[in-house]
Amino acid sequence: MKKKHYQSLNELKRRVREFKRKNHKKYRDFKTRTEYTTSYRLHKFLLYPELILLACLVIIVIEQMNLYNFPYLSNLSGYFNENEGLISLNTQLLFSQVSVTFIILSLLTLTTNLKKEQVFGTSVYRIIFTGSVISNITILSFIIFLLLFVNIYTLMFIPSMISILPVFIMTLILLSLFILKIICFTNNKFISINKVAGLYYGENKKTIIKFNKNRMRFRYKSDFLYDLKEDTIVKILKNDIEYKKNFHVFKVISYLSLSKYKYAIQENHTEDFFYKDTLSIWDDCIVELIANQLYSEAIYQYNNLVSLLIDNEVYLTKLRINNHLKEIFIGLSSSKSNLIFEQNKLGLMRAIILTMKYGFYKANNDFSYTRLGKDAQIYYPNLYGNLLNDYYDIIDKKIEVNRLEKSKQLIDFFETLRTESRGISRRSVFDLKRNDEYNYDKYRLYNYSNEFEGDLSLLGFPLSQLIIQLIQEDKKSRLEYFYNYFNDNSIYFACLIVATKLVGLMDSRNSGYSKEDKVIDKHLKYVLSKLKMWDGYSIKFNCNIINKSVTEYLSIYDTINLGLDDLKHLDIVKQALLMSKHQIEISKISESQPLLRDIYGIVCFTEENLLTEMKEEVEMEYINEFGILNFMR
Repeated sequence: MKKKHYQSLNELKRRVREFKRKNHKKYRDFKTRTEYTTSYRLHKFLLYPELILLACLVIIVIEQMNLYNFPYLSNLSGYFNENEGLISLNTQLLFSQVSVTFIILSLLTLTTNLKKEQVFGTSVYRIIFTGSVISNITILSFIIFLLLFVNIYTLMFIPSMISILPVFIMTLILLSLFILKIICFTNNKFISINKVAGLYYGENKKTIIKFNKNRMRFRYKSDFLYDLKEDTIVKILKNDIEYKKNFHVFKVISYLSLSKYKYAIQENHTEDFFYKDTLSIWDDCIVELIANQLYSEAIYQYNNLVSLLIDNEVYLTKLRINNHLKEIFIGLSSSKSNLIFEQNKLGLMRAIILTMKYGFYKANNDFSYTRLGKDAQIYYPNLYGNLLNDYYDIIDKKIEVNRLEKSKQLIDFFETLRTESRGISRRSVFDLKRNDEYNYDKYRLYNYSNEFEGDLSLLGFPLSQLIIQLIQEDKKSRLEYFYNYFNDNSIYFACLIVATKLVGLMDSRNSGYSKEDKVIDKHLKYVLSKLKMWDGYSIKFNCNIINKSVTEYLSIYDTINLGLDDLKHLDIVKQALLMSKHQIEISKISESQPLLRDIYGIVCFTEENLLTEMKEEVEMEYINEFGILNFMR
């Protein structure tokens, strides 16, 4: 029988573990919600019994002082009045009450020590007594001394009254509650953590949802959140590893708040003036990490913050996400240490990918429900767009490694970018959780993103910046990788921009065919050879996206240096490529369009195997420099 019971118990435990494994994320989310939000509600609920107890105290005092007669209490005390034996008992109770009352003086030392101990930036004293009426040391002292003098008054003028006993018992109850509360919170860290987390959640909630009827923001400033921020900054300055626990609090409270109030938070961050919630404080503390050269932790927290925003599909315009990566790259570049770079390169690569994914919500989120969005007055700061170039520069120019190791590092970088490219681009606006009122056809250009290709601009714009830099530095081997191996459609989007800039450069030169023109012509042939592989519909569709990015100021990144003059060059590139699809004869192009004739001539007369020849040349150069054995990877 025992064996059977033991087996069934093990089977139950196994099923619980299996359920947790299959539903790990749901279980973790449910546990987080119940731990902190339930704690917040519980401590708010406990305020009501304290108010009832306080009401009882007031009634007893009023009855004792003969300010008002409560019939029930008068009838109850009538049974015991005029009993001579009560006078001696009341005298003893009064002296006992005096002794008990002055115990509170010994508690002052204890409460002073509690103010020095902190949990997540808040003193244990504040954790215990916040949200409590009677258990506050100041109020408690006042009430207990008041009860003492009430009983002294009663003994002096009505010595036979039985009411001295309930007042004495009430004094004992108050002191007992006070001491028990201190014992519970100081000896059980779980209770303290849950309450302080509940307090932060409640304070963050107040910061987020405080509005008045005139749509003007009632700005709620939380001392608790301010203390949490200051404590985190102090720990960062001291390099105290405990700051990681504070960051965990930011993450959990921000997660809970976004789950319930994400639209209110998103609107908060469109306003020019607002008191900071946990997301803003988290953002400020990342700045402190970077300033104190704690780059690994700064990258880790940056990734956590951006991941949380992506998971909840929000774009917060007031966060300094634009500057974080830039400052981190500057800091890592100045160190010139290969060891520091190796320690951070995976986190950096993830940060780059997350930043590009985050840009999707800048382009597609609906802000029309916000106060400023209704009048189209919101300013959307663009994301930092030079992130691929900065990562490349660290490997190519900053860290001190030999040429072979540098080549391997760059190949790893390009390969990671290639394998992650599909996850960046293939994000559809129709996957967003929207209200039914949201008008997909009206709000943003990127709502028309191709269902199969996704939003190629997310990676395409930064990638075009990197290719332009490689062309400027004439890095043939590195360009060859993108032309021959990068198999995501983002490369075609990037090549459209690069071709546009090269055609613009060709158009700006009025002199004859010189050495510089040959360089432009060479790179233009490579780019157009790559673009010829793309289908005509995708070319037209993505040219339209680039066009509207410029004309309607819908760009995601801050480094897109395309102007209105570049659009005519983009149109020439598009026409030349589409004409080649239909095999139109060059003689049919009007002589009034010499630039189009030149570009179409390059498209038509460029060798079909140009990129294959480029690949073979690069492989031979690699073998001559590093040897054939280095192809073994």
